[in-house]
Amino acid sequence: MTAIEVYRGEGSQPGPDMLEPLIGSEAAALVRGRAALDAHAHPVQSVRLVIPYRPGLRLAQLVRVTDARQGPAWTAKITGLEHRLDGQTVLTALNLERPR
Repeated sequence: MTAIEVYRGEGSQPGPDMLEPLIGSEAAALVRGRAALDAHAHPVQSVRLVIPYRPGLRLAQLVRVTDARQGPAWTAKITGLEHRLDGQTVLTALNLERPR
């Protein structure tokens, strides 16, 4: 089993211990450790938006949201995505995570 230690920032805070017996390479273990640190690095706010159909969007993509009703523009990561037909209109529903 591969073992690594992942540190972020000034190197004073190690990531949490993880046991992933199916990870077989050092590269995969590094990606898994980095993802765990990123997930706990900053508090996030979950936001759901329904917008007119937008092709080409994908999970984990960063998007810039500009809506005068929500204040200044902000950047978020797509965590959920669905396209649906509402009568005669095609809509895209996005679940987003934005930093607080």
